[in-house]
Amino acid sequence: MLGLRRKKRKATTTGKRYQRGLVTLEFSIVGGVLFMVLFMALEAGRLMYSLIILDSYTRVAARLVAVCPVDNVGQTTVKADAQFVALPNFNNDNINLRYLDENFNPKDPSIVSDFVAIRFVEASIINYQHPMIIPGFNITIDVPSFTTVIPSESLGVLPASAAGGDFSC
Repeated sequence: MLGLRRKKRKATTTGKRYQRGLVTLEFSIVGGVLFMVLFMALEAGRLMYSLIILDSYTRVAARLVAVCPVDNVGQTTVKADAQFVALPNFNNDNINLRYLDENFNPKDPSIVSDFVAIRFVEASIINYQHPMIIPGFNITIDVPSFTTVIPSESLGVLPASAAGGDFSC
């Protein structure tokens, strides 16, 4: 190598000095985004669970309406069962119960001619708003209506041959 020597450079710390805390800053930015995505994924799962619960409850409520008495006590029994739906902001006002004839027209069960014409029962979840729990965001999602229509059954009326006793749901 013809006698050329490279000069050794003195190690300086000026480059390292300016990078102190850079990893912490990068982690705070990337970590914040990562945790936000994680919370959003968890909330999407919780939303899907809530939708499944609401759909399932309409089937249970329709079944109860089909076999319980059509008076206010029967409907109160069905709506009291709503307390077991463990969803935030869910109450009796979110449940709609209707009796329908063969053409799916609403009927009033307190009128005798309408009571005889009842062929279907309908249970609906209406006006439910699901709150999302994502830090830094206050989001409430309007859940679509869930409706279940099934054929009416006994509507709380026992056959004459049934042994005495009180019928309750």
